[in-house]
Amino acid sequence: MPTAVIDGIATHYEVTGDGPPLLMFSPGGFNATLANWTSFSIYARLGLVAQLARRYTCVMFDRRESGASGGGSSASPGRTTPRRQGPA
Repeated sequence: MPTAVIDGIATHYEVTGDGPPLLMFSPGGFNATLANWTSFSIYARLGLVAQLARRYTCVMFDRRESGASGGGSSASPGRTTPRRQGPA
């Protein structure tokens, strides 16, 4: 299970296919996991990942605090304030 750690938060991701990179934000709202691409609603019926992987390098990931990805202020021991998300 590949994981990238950025700012102390582990993010689970998978890469499939060949071609220019395509960053795929997982469907599913608050439960946005990369598994949803093959098991959730219309994405599963269309086989979207398999089709896109023929032409692109698909980079899919579990949204922060979903699936195997970490998140929240608990990601950094001793942290008492939440991390800032984006520019102030």
